[in-house]
Amino acid sequence: MSEGLPSSPLSSPPESVVNVRLGSPVKDDKASPVSSNHVESKVETVAENVVIAKQPTASPERKVEGEKKPLSHDSDESGQSSVQKRKASISKNPASTKKPRHAAPAARKSAQDKKWEAPFVFTDSKSPLVNADLRAILLHPLAWDILTPEEKQDVLAKFPDETHLLDVGTQDARPNPVSLRNDDNFRYDCARYCENIQLGRHDEEWLSQAWVAHEKHKRGDYDQFLRERFEDEWETKLPAEH
Repeated sequence: MSEGLPSSPLSSPPESVVNVRLGSPVKDDKASPVSSNHVESKVETVAENVVIAKQPTASPERKVEGEKKPLSHDSDESGQSSVQKRKASISKNPASTKKPRHAAPAARKSAQDKKWEAPFVFTDSKSPLVNADLRAILLHPLAWDILTPEEKQDVLAKFPDETHLLDVGTQDARPNPVSLRNDDNFRYDCARYCENIQLGRHDEEWLSQAWVAHEKHKRGDYDQFLRERFEDEWETKLPAEH
């Protein structure tokens, strides 16, 4: 440094400090003179940088376990785009959409329910009426109440007389359950009806053949056959008028 500079230690910084700050070798003492104010500001700046460099660096924040990093704007946009793409693919292919689990199929009738449906219940040999008490069923009050007015008139028309009817000729006409319960013919007819179901005599084909035979019998097609059969079994001749 030139001889005109003051001898204060702050007026001329050490060579090591100048090298660290400026990153260049120390200039020769024969360099151009520098003002004391300029040198002091340089020294103060270098000293501040040295103090800051020696300060301990802050430790990185520890990541809290279970803490989720918030999604950035880019990730939100990418997530949105993937959802939109999936919705678009589903709309193009509706067959791939799943049906809701709560949508239950239509209720199916059990085998027991089907046994009580017509015509199975009164034609099939496995009908539940085979082992049922048909007489008790018909005498139950609800058996008459559930019928429509047309069905009630149809049932009343099948009675041979008015012996077992109440309030004949009125809108309240109905069978008399008390007299039917004590009638042996009604008891026998109910039992035979169930027996005919078990034997298959209410089958549509069987009934068709039975009606054909009935008409032939009325016409007299079996008279000669029955006459000869009687005479063979009893070994006697019938009069001509028979």
